[in-house]
Amino acid sequence: MTRLRAKLIEKYPDGKSLIADSDVLFSADPSNMVALFAHLRNRYGNRGRYAARVGVPEDVVQRLRQSLLEPAG
Repeated sequence: MTRLRAKLIEKYPDGKSLIADSDVLFSADPSNMVALFAHLRNRYGNRGRYAARVGVPEDVVQRLRQSLLEPAG
């Protein structure tokens, strides 16, 4: 989320203080994320199938994976 904040501040410099001070908007309780992913897996099979189901193009999913996920170590 640090990189996302930096990009948002760069794009919207007038909102720098709001973006920098909005921890609640840029975080999630880990247990909520686990529950969300479990729901998506149970209902759609995986997050990619969910994204396709709601109309997210595959190239967008791939760009999100590349920019938001860390390489497997």
